[in-house]
Amino acid sequence: MKKNSDKYITIGFFVVLFGIFILYPLNFILQHKGIIMNNFTNSYNLKSGNSIDDKIYNLKNKVETLTTNYFPLANQINIYYRGLKNDTNRFLYALTGHDFTYLGTNSDKEYIYQNIDSNYYIVQNNLSNTELEMRFNKLLDLYNEIGVLKDTTIFLPNRYEFQRLLDKNMQIVDMSTYLSAFKSKLNPNISLLELNVNEENYQDLFYHTDHHWNAYGAEAGYEIIMSSLGKTPLPLEVKTIEDIKYHGSIAKSGGNIKNYDYLTYLDNADLLKPSVMLTNELDTHFKPLEVTKRKEIFYDYYVSFFDGMYPYVYYSNPREKENLLIIGDSYSWQLDYILANSFKKTITLNPRYIEKIDYKKFLEKEQIDKVLILMETQTTLFDQYNYGIVEKLGGK
Repeated sequence: MKKNSDKYITIGFFVVLFGIFILYPLNFILQHKGIIMNNFTNSYNLKSGNSIDDKIYNLKNKVETLTTNYFPLANQINIYYRGLKNDTNRFLYALTGHDFTYLGTNSDKEYIYQNIDSNYYIVQNNLSNTELEMRFNKLLDLYNEIGVLKDTTIFLPNRYEFQRLLDKNMQIVDMSTYLSAFKSKLNPNISLLELNVNEENYQDLFYHTDHHWNAYGAEAGYEIIMSSLGKTPLPLEVKTIEDIKYHGSIAKSGGNIKNYDYLTYLDNADLLKPSVMLTNELDTHFKPLEVTKRKEIFYDYYVSFFDGMYPYVYYSNPREKENLLIIGDSYSWQLDYILANSFKKTITLNPRYIEKIDYKKFLEKEQIDKVLILMETQTTLFDQYNYGIVEKLGGK
C-alpha cells in the first residue's frame, strides 16, 4: 500500500515540476511569438453579464472563497503559489524585453501589471472600445449639463496608465487618447484639473500596492482643487502610520506579500472637525482616522481608516458661506472632511451607493453653489466599475 502511495506522490511531484518548468515557459514563449494569443485584447463587454464566461468566472470566485475560508492553510498555499508564478513571470517578461510583468486580474476583471524595475502596479481597462465610447459620451453629456447649471470642477488623479503607452511589447490600450478627447469636448466653463503623473514622481504620489493616491498625492490634489474653487488651502501635514504594513487591493489581487506600503493621511492640529450627518442622524464616530493592527495579510486599512462607504455624507460648518457638492468615490475620502472646513455645507455623494435621484432637483434643494467631481480617472471617464452614474443621477 505504501509503495502505491509513494508512486502517486512521485507522479504528482513530476506533474507539478513539468507544469512549472516546461509547460509554463513554453506557453509564455508561444504567446510572445504570436503563435497563440493572450486574452489581453480589451474585447470583453461588461454588459453581457449572463455569458458563460461570466458564470464560470463567478463560480471560480465562489470556489476560491470557500477554499480560502474553510480549507486549512489554503490562503498561505495560494500566496506562495502565486509568489512563485509572479517570480517566474518577472524573469520571463524581463528576458523578452518587457518593462512590465503581467500578474493576472483583480475582482473587477482589470488586468494587473507590475513594473519590473520599480515594482509599482498599474491596471488595464477591460472594456471593449465600443463600450468605452458609449460610456464616455454619456458621462461627458452629463458633466456638460451640470456645468451649465453650477460652477463645476472636475479633478482627474491621472494614474500613470493614463499618461502614455506603457509597454510597446504588450497589447495595452493607450488610455491617454480618451483623456485628450475628454479635454477637447468638455464644456469650457468647467474647470478640468489634473494630477499629472510621470515616471519620476509616480511612487511619491500613489501607493505602490493599491490603486489610491497616498497622502502626498492627496495633498497635491487638495492644493490644486482649493485654488480652482477660489479658496485658500489650509496648511497640512502628511502623517504616516509606521507600525502597520499595508498590502493594498492590487497586491491582494496579484498575491504579492513582498511589497507593502505604510498608510498615510493629512492632518493639522487646527483643522476644524465639521459636524457630520449620515442618513438622518449625527454620527460622532465617522471617519475615525485610526487603525487597529489585524492578522489578515490583505486587510484593507484604507477603507477602515477613512470610513467612507455611505451614499451621502453631510458636513456642516456655519463659519463659511458657500455650499459644495462632491460627487466622489473612495478618492474623495481623504479630502472631503478637509474641504468641508472651507464651506458652510459640504455634501459627499457616492455614486456607488446612492439610489436614483434627479440631480437638477438635488442641486436646487440643497442650494449648491459649487460642484466638485473627484473620482478615479477611469470612473469619471467610463464609469469603469458599473456604478450607473448617469442613470443614478438622472442623466439622459
